[in-house]
Amino acid sequence: MCRKLFRRLITGFAVLVAAACTSVTPYQAERSGYGFSAPVVDGDMFKVSFRGNAETPKSLVQNYLLLRMAELTQEDGHSHFSVLERGTDCFITVRTSPTSECTIHRSHTEVFPYYSVERDPRWFWQNRAKKEYEAIAFFKMASAERELDTGHIYVASEVIERLGALKS
Repeated sequence: MCRKLFRRLITGFAVLVAAACTSVTPYQAERSGYGFSAPVVDGDMFKVSFRGNAETPKSLVQNYLLLRMAELTQEDGHSHFSVLERGTDCFITVRTSPTSECTIHRSHTEVFPYYSVERDPRWFWQNRAKKEYEAIAFFKMASAERELDTGHIYVASEVIERLGALKS
């Protein structure tokens, strides 16, 4: 009887851990490496990024980034923003031994691998490549469309109206 109960508890715990690890990154400020970064200001240009976990699709990461740019634009008292440059990086991590892994970072400009060694093996690691995306953008804000002369121009309120439901 105790063995059955013990097995059920262990199985339940494993299911909870697996469920916790398989949820999509929510729309949030960066926490544990995932979410949107604080904006970096360089004169009149801003840089922002959003990184999702292995369960977050590339398209959702890119939409979260666009939503964040629109929110920052409104918070700064502007109505329009122009995306000057953007790209999506991909991090593919593969377990190479019980205590090490290789990550291939494919940025929008170059590809390079790097290795990391862990002190404690991950017991719940699945034998498949883990793919994570990070979208990065440089953008400018303005109070009117005519003030922006380069890049793809967006109306912040329209972006928030269209993508705001993704936050829930």
